[in-house]
Amino acid sequence: MVRKPVSDKTHLEHEIIFKILRKQEYENIIKSYYRKLPNVSQFQHYKECKKLFTDIDINIAYERFKEELKKRCKINIKLVSSIPDEIRSVVYFSNLRDRDFENLNAFLEKKYGG
Repeated sequence: MVRKPVSDKTHLEHEIIFKILRKQEYENIIKSYYRKLPNVSQFQHYKECKKLFTDIDINIAYERFKEELKKRCKINIKLVSSIPDEIRSVVYFSNLRDRDFENLNAFLEKKYGG
């Protein structure tokens, strides 16, 4: 290691982070921080949630943002690592179930008889 990494959160922006989040994700953050969602019409819901989100300290918002992103994709690392490197990225983003991984591995292990 040449040097230790240094955290730099100076370029973080509430609005950009908020735009990345899905509705359920930003609602989870707002509920966990304020203990409730805004009591407004559906028409005003997005705008009010965005305003509440921007009022959260950027460091707290970023940490909760990362927690929500980690919940998005639950990949079984053991199964993904069993896939050949050449097609791993395609498989990784395909949302396959464990059974699908097993079927794919079985197919890949078959010898071509041609």
